[in-house]
Formats: sequence, C-alpha cells, structure tokens
Amino acid sequence: MPLKGLIVATQMTEDAPPEPCALQPVAGVTLVERHLRLLRKLDVQEVVVWISGPVAPYEAICARLAKLKLHVVLVSDGQAFSDALSASSQADWLLLDGSALVDHRLPKILAEQHGSRIAVRGTDQMFAGCARLRTTEVQRLADTAHGLSGLLGKLLREGVAEPIDLMSLPTYVPDMRRDLAYYWQPIRRREDAQHGKRILLQAAQKGTLDWPAKFIHPRIESWIVQQICTWPITPNHVTLICNLIAYFVAYHFAFGHPGWAIAAALCVGVLDGVDGRLARVKQLTSKFGGFIEHTGDAIYEYTWHIAIAYGLASAGQGWVPYGLAGAIIGADMAEKVCMHIFERRQGLSLDDYSAFDRGFRLIVARRNTLMWTLLPFVVFNALYVGYWVLAIYALITLLERVLRVGFHVLYRPQVQTQF
Repeated sequence: MPLKGLIVATQMTEDAPPEPCALQPVAGVTLVERHLRLLRKLDVQEVVVWISGPVAPYEAICARLAKLKLHVVLVSDGQAFSDALSASSQADWLLLDGSALVDHRLPKILAEQHGSRIAVRGTDQMFAGCARLRTTEVQRLADTAHGLSGLLGKLLREGVAEPIDLMSLPTYVPDMRRDLAYYWQPIRRREDAQHGKRILLQAAQKGTLDWPAKFIHPRIESWIVQQICTWPITPNHVTLICNLIAYFVAYHFAFGHPGWAIAAALCVGVLDGVDGRLARVKQLTSKFGGFIEHTGDAIYEYTWHIAIAYGLASAGQGWVPYGLAGAIIGADMAEKVCMHIFERRQGLSLDDYSAFDRGFRLIVARRNTLMWTLLPFVVFNALYVGYWVLAIYALITLLERVLRVGFHVLYRPQVQTQF
C-alpha cells in the first residue's frame, strides 16, 4: 500500500499574537507548503493536515498547489482526525512536524525504510521533524495529551518505533558535490524563521566548483537570493533573464563589441548560479527544470563561441576563428562524454573523486574560467590572441579528462558507492 502523508500543524508561535507555526514563511515559502511539496515528490498522493487556527489560509495554500494533484484533507480536532485515519487502517504514514523546517533528504530516507522509524537528533533522541508510523500508532495522537513529541518519545521508549539519528546518516550529496550535515530547525518565533533562512542559504551552496564560482560568485549569489526569495519570482524567471542576457552577449560578440559582451558574460556566470540556488532555497527543484537549465546553458555557451568566431572572421581573421570555435565546442562535448562515462562507472563525479580532481576542477575550462581568461585580452584589444588561448585551454582540459577517465576505466576497479 502506498504511503500517505500527515502534517501535524497544531503548534502556535511564541510571538504575540500567536499564529500557526505551519503558516510561517521561511525564505518566502510557508512550512506547510514546503512539507506538501516534499511529500508530493515522494509520490504521496493523499495528505492529512491537522491544523489549528483558521482554515482559510490552509485552503488558499492547497488551492495554489492544485497543480501538484495532491488530495489534502484538513482536520481541526481529534475526532475529525480519527475519522480521516479510519479509511486507512493498513497504511503507513510519513509524518512531518508542521512547526519545523525539515531537511528535504529526511522524508525520502524514511520512505525507503520498513516499519516504524522516527528521526531523532543527538543522544537525548530529540524528535527531528520526520517519522514513519503505522495507522495504529498515528491514531494515538488523537488520544494523547502529551503532544507530538511526547507521543513519539513514548513510542521510542516502548520499542514500538526505532530511532534514526541524523548524526549517523551519510552526509555526502552527489548532486551538490559536497558533504552537507542534516538540518532541522523548529520555527517558533520570527527569529527562528530568519535562522532557517540562513540555514537554507548555506545548504544551497554547491561544493566542488571552478574558481570564479567558488571565490567570487557565492557572496553575490547569496545576497541576491536573500533579497528575492520573498518576492513572487521563480527560478524559471531568473533562468529566462539569464538567457536573455546570454543572447545579448552573443549579439555583441558577433558585431564587434567584445567589451559589452564580456561584461554581460560575467553577469551571466552569477545569474546562472542564482536560479539553481533559488530553486533549492524555495524547494522548487525538479528534474525537468534542471534539464531545461543545463540544455539552455549549453546552447547559449556554444552560441557565444560561434558569435566570437563570426565577429573575428568579419574583422578579417578568415576561417581560423571558426576552427577555434569548433575545437572549443568539440572539446567541451567530448569532456562531457568522459565525465558521464566516469560517473556511470564510479558512482560519483570525477570533479569530486580525489583531492587532485577537486583542485583541477578549480581551473578546468568551463564557461566561467574561459570568460575570465578572455577578459584581459578584451581589455587590451587582443581578442584573436585570447581566442587561441581559449582553444588551447579547452584542449588541455580535454586531454586531462581523457587520461584520468581512461586510467580509472582501464586500471582501477569499479567503486560501489552507497549514498
């Protein structure tokens, strides 16, 4: 039987006047909306939300999330809660604390478990906002006077449920290429919401990157996301703006204005990090969105090189710039193939495989490093020479990748990586 979702949203804030904790926005998104999105990503189709306070705000959130096709039942007392559970006597429930910011990885881990499990933190086994329980155990919520944490503590003491300690879980995140400690933050006051926002901003930072993205972009990206995350703006809006600027870059490279082009290209490098970071902070990531972003990036990056070649050819450099553009684009495509082969075989990115690979990733020929390398040549009006440098740079990167991947495929055993 598929999992069902339960969000316990009865806790009120400690601020005056008290308000439902579940309706507190963290980085522009309420806790209850975050939890509903988490559950839907796990293919949960039915969710019971036990609320306190007026029902209208919850109904408005459910209406806004109608495209998720999630059946949400709102209950406001113990009897209604029991009635909602009665039709699911054999189901397992993925329970989320509506008053806490919960790490998005936790529900997935619990959904893959069997039996009753409760996420805890530390030796005192403090409830960490997420649990997997049977209907008979969830039913006890309607009858207990000890609240959610009290009931879960009792289930642990009785041995009915087993604890999963956040401190014991593997922290490496392949997509982020970094270790990321699990977070859990109760939201009881406005200060807690601000702290939760800082947690999300820090957790949204990727690990192994090229040197501009590691040393120049992070503070700028974080500041931008901190400002706009409360606005009615989505990562797709940022991606659209980024692409418009990217084709502004291509236009000016093609028609002899490399100064404007390189300045805008450096801005694109920042904005390209903003959309992904905003998606992670607002919990709006999706495989389709990631595919569109990466495909769009590749198209405009290759367009830049064709535009540079066109501009140089128009300035009297003949057909050589087109050959250089072909070398850069071909090297990038071949490198991506090498990276894909390595990741399929070893279970993680070559960029994060060893200290050497992490160091090489800092200087690898990618959009950011290529544009920063080109910058001084544009400043000193030597674009043609600079483009030769970029082509050599790209081919050196490809050579290193081919040698590294070839060595690991031929001489190193396959690593069975568990995440």
